Amino acid sequence: MKYLNKFDFFKKRQIKSWLDHCKVKNYTINDDLSIDVDGSVDISLVFKNKKNEIPFKFRNITGDFNCEQNGLTSLKNCPDYVGGDFLCCNNKLESLEFCPKAINGNFFCYNNKIKSLKYCPKTLNGGLFGSNNQLESLKDIDFIGGVLDINDNNISEFKYFPKGYTSVRCLSN
Repeated sequence: MKYLNKFDFFKKRQIKSWLDHCKVKNYTINDDLSIDVDGSVDISLVFKNKKNEIPFKFRNITGDFNCEQNGLTSLKNCPDYVGGDFLCCNNKLESLEFCPKAINGNFFCYNNKIKSLKYCPKTLNGGLFGSNNQLESLKDIDFIGGVLDINDNNISEFKYFPKGYTSVRCLSN
């Protein structure tokens, strides 16, 4: 039988309190203190202007994960896998570092300051909605299973295009 040390016990209570405050349902706090959720997570506007990253580590989310409009400067602690859509729009992100490795739905990252698609999910079965950023290239993304929406960026050369996209929106580049 595994016993929790005092730190883990209080940390789990802190995580549970925060998840309950955010109205997250059907969650599991794992032994490594990461969080799995059977369903969706909406923590948009939860900690705007208070934190620059999500306070606890999410691991697997079967539904959507929404962390938009929080003033985030980092995607640290975002889930590794999202079964639905991943939304991190309207933040202050300059990089996609720490974003999910796999998104089964769409990836919404518009209205940030993202300069590169480096760290973009290796598995992206839906579209990429990255308008109004500072993207300079489509390098570092191999496959998109839906719409590629990159309006209002700084892309001057369309040398790199991912495979699989269904349509492209690239006005004002």
